[in-house]
Order: sequence, then C-alpha cells, then structure tokens
Amino acid sequence: MADLTQDAPALSDAGARLNREWIAAWVADPRQFRKDAHMPRVLTDARQAADVAAYLSSLGGTAPVNPPGGDVVRGGQLFANLMCSACHTAPDAAAVADSDTRVPLAYANAKYRPEALRQYLLKPEAHYAWNPMPNFRLRDEEAASLAAFVLAKANKVVDAPAGTGDMARGKQIVASSGCLNCHTLDGQASALKALALAAIDGAHWTAGCIAADPATKNAPDFHLSGVQRDALLALAATDRSSLSRETPMEFSLRQVAAMRCAACHARDGKESAVGTDYAADAAALTAAYPPPQPSGSNAEGEFFAPDQRPPILTWAGEKLRPEWAAAFLGGRIDYKPRPYLRARMPAFPARAKLIAEGLAAEHGYSPTTPAYPIPDEQMAATGQKLIGAAGGFSCVQCHAVGAAPPVAPFEAPAANMKYIAERLRKDYYHRWMLNPIKVDPGTKMPAFADAEGKSAIRDVYEGDAVRQFEALWQFLLRGKDVKALQ
Repeated sequence: MADLTQDAPALSDAGARLNREWIAAWVADPRQFRKDAHMPRVLTDARQAADVAAYLSSLGGTAPVNPPGGDVVRGGQLFANLMCSACHTAPDAAAVADSDTRVPLAYANAKYRPEALRQYLLKPEAHYAWNPMPNFRLRDEEAASLAAFVLAKANKVVDAPAGTGDMARGKQIVASSGCLNCHTLDGQASALKALALAAIDGAHWTAGCIAADPATKNAPDFHLSGVQRDALLALAATDRSSLSRETPMEFSLRQVAAMRCAACHARDGKESAVGTDYAADAAALTAAYPPPQPSGSNAEGEFFAPDQRPPILTWAGEKLRPEWAAAFLGGRIDYKPRPYLRARMPAFPARAKLIAEGLAAEHGYSPTTPAYPIPDEQMAATGQKLIGAAGGFSCVQCHAVGAAPPVAPFEAPAANMKYIAERLRKDYYHRWMLNPIKVDPGTKMPAFADAEGKSAIRDVYEGDAVRQFEALWQFLLRGKDVKALQ
C-alpha cells in the first residue's frame, strides 16, 4: 500500500517556520487545534511540552518578520476564488461546528512566522511530501497576499504551557518519545522503537494505543473513536497480509476521499460540498471579496463564466488519458484547460501518478494509453471545415483553435482545441460528442447528433454524425498544429 510510505513534517527547520508558543500548545494537545489531527498526544506533562517547544524552536535559524508585498484584499479574493473554503474554515470564522471536518485557520497567526507561511504556500510539500495541502502554483505576489490575508484575519491565541522550557531536555524528549519514528530531523534516529505488528499477541491489541480507557494507556493517545478501534481490532484478527496487497482503484478511492476532491467536484450524482454544505461560506467570502471582474473579459483579456462549478469527476478515469492526468495532478501541465474558471486545479505531486492510474482502473482501463496515430489528413481536412461556422458545427464560436481565439463565446471560452487529443481518450470523446448532456447534465456543450446518429449537416458523409465526429478527431490529432480556416 503506497499509503504506508507516507511521511510526517520534517523538523530540521521547525524554528524558522513555527512559533514556540504554538509548538508547545500543539505538542501538549494537537486536537485543541484539529479534531482529526493525525498527530497523537504523546506527552501529558506540560513542562515536557514546553521543553520540546524550546528545542524545536531553536532549529533552522530565523526568518524575516513580514512577507513582502502582501495585499489583504487581494488575498481575500484569492481565498474565495481558489475555493479555499472547500478544505478550510475562514481564518476569522466566529465558530466552527463540531461536525465540520475542514481544517480551521483561526490559529494560523499564532502558528506561523509570516515569511514562513508565504514560503509554505509557494511549496507546501517542501517539508512534507505527502502533505494533504496541495500546491496551487501561486505566483510570489499571490502567496504574499494570501499569507497577508490569513495572518490579518486569524486572531486566536494559543494557550501554551507555562515556561520557556529547557532545550537540552527537549532534545532528549524528542529522541526518546518516538517523535523521530514519524518525523525526520537531520538524520537523527529515534531511541524508542515500537514492536513490529507480528510481535504483538492477541491480548496486547486491547492495550497501548488502542486501549479504550485513557487511564490504562502507556502509549501515544490517537483519540481513536469506537469505530476506529473496532476497525483496528478487526485488522489485528487477520494475518495483516492485506497491507501488502494493493489495487490502484482502492488507492484512488481512498485518496479522493482523503484529499477532499468531492468538496470542489461533483461526482456520481452528488453535488460538491462547496455547492451544498459550504455554499453559504463561499457566498460570504465572494461578497466580502468580490473578484475584480465578475464575468466577461478583464484587463488581461481573460474571460470568466458566471457558472464557476469545477468539472464533474464521475467519468474522470475513462475520460482522461492517465499519462496526462498524472502530469496535470502533479502540476506539470503549463496551461489551464478551463480558462473560464477563476479556480485552478492544485497539484498533488506525491500522489499524482497513483491517483491517475487508480481513476483509470475504476473504469476498467489500463494505466497507460498507446500513442495516437498520425492523423488521416483527408479526414482531418474535412474536420477542419466542420469546426467552422460556414457549413460546419461552428465550434470556433466557443473554442479557441490554437492561437485563434473563439469568435463569439457563450459566456466564456471553452477548451482550446489544440489540447483536446492529448487530454482525452478517443472512445470517451465519441461518447461525449454523441450526447454531451447525458454525460454531464450541467454542460453548456450542445448535442449535434439526433437519436438516429444523424447531424444537421447532410452534405458531409450523408449526415453520419459518427463519421463527422471522427473527422473532427482526426483534425484534433494535429494537436498544437491545429488551425482554423480563414
């Protein structure tokens, strides 16, 4: 299971990133900040927490006090536009319901040194490869403004253990308490090693970390629920061989849930959380920090649609070529497939390839696709005519074709045709073209074929829509060389 290779945040420069008081309070009880924190409560002595904080805060030197050039209003717009409320409650949220599973930001000012937050937003995976916080590929000014917004609005202070702590004792506690079994620190190894799973007999599975009564624990407290304890005990009753078996589909299902993909994307008939559970928060943020241009063309020539819903995930595995999906999820695609969205797809570098392969497996597809053949130039020429307005489907009205912008887009431009073949599987493309609304009921793409598979263009292939769509596909296979007829 790839999940078993997950890391924890590196501690080598913790002092340059995190404030001492926050470290002490977090070590004392992680769940006062996050109800679902993976970090267990290891220490019950407040003095020890202060000692650990004193040591960790000495690591990494110092960082500049303020992030340069941060604009709070611009940061608020980014927070709204990037749909940060899908995973986070607002930094100035008055109260958060116990049922809300989003990561709160109210303590961000207490946690981060300002410049460190800017650096973190630029590259969240720098200290933690499996960090669930994705990389939005922010520009420097965007990261500075987003950091400025979060720090200006996050006003909660920590209740840290009293005292400045002793660095020498803290160093010894970090080494002896098992912290370095998960965290890395300049090559240091943990002096405390847990037993191997195979070495734990049946009776001991109800003690230690899994003990129901906190008073009987002599182990880290993971604050396990009854359901979680029962699940672990059910695993313990097996030979644990399932930990060495894995399927890509299971990995993608777990990660889509863990990365909260459904918070932004609708899937399998269920609307996104931003469109339902968190709709009020999203609307409040947009009202407080309206985008510079509500819709239409802005000063940079960008167009934004009134409908800002991200694409549905229902068919992602049979829609996208896994090689492209892996590059896209990994942040290695240098263009935005949907230029009409203010939001942008963030990158999950450590998970990208495995998620892409798993999504394909969910639909019965292999993790690779063969290279497409060179286009049939005769059919491609027909396809080039069919994208036009004169005797064609008028695709050029909404779609850019290479360097040529759309002629008269409905609300906002659709995907550029030069990228379509590198993104899509051919069989999905044909299914989509025959009935787009059946695939995605919310699409703006019209259907050009009737129930008998005929189009309104009867002088090309006798109106056979499938052959016409194939001609279009052959044209799309030209990739970045596609051109609209003048």
